[in-house]
Amino acid sequence: MRNPLYNEQQDLDKHDTYELEFTLEHNGDEDTWAVVGIRVDDWTWSSSGTGL
Repeated sequence: MRNPLYNEQQDLDKHDTYELEFTLEHNGDEDTWAVVGIRVDDWTWSSSGTGL
């Protein structure tokens, strides 16, 4: 996953404001929530079923 604006970690470190979006999944049987996706600006991380 690469955003064309950020070529290296040091490029990400230059910014001090990020937009975060969390995708949650509800388990009704146990009444629990799990994070299944995180979006940081234009970068997206999704769980592959193996956990965080």
